[in-house]
Amino acid sequence: MRARVPGLSAKPLIDIDVTMPRPERVLAAINTMEGAGYENRGNRYERDVYAFMMRSTKPIRRIYLLPQGNETHQKRIIFRDYLIAHPLIAAEYSELKQKLSGKYAYDGDGYTRAKADF
Repeated sequence: MRARVPGLSAKPLIDIDVTMPRPERVLAAINTMEGAGYENRGNRYERDVYAFMMRSTKPIRRIYLLPQGNETHQKRIIFRDYLIAHPLIAAEYSELKQKLSGKYAYDGDGYTRAKADF
């Protein structure tokens, strides 16, 4: 699976979606993630999507645990594939990300909200 959009600006952070077969598997994996040193960032975006950060690595890693077929995960895949297929749109999105990264340098949630409509 392609993991990135060629030429797209990005923060020094790797986002990883880990899909699990069932929601109860997501909940069972929380202790494993915490035991491995990941900071539990809680339930994000929609039910059954849990975020974890590993800040001690370079780049920082953010892992999302979510059940298979999850709407958030599906939307991310569709958006990624659209940007890959439309380089001019990807360039516009890259410009927006660069602009917002300065404005929201210390506010990750604000940064995410500000680019959500794109």
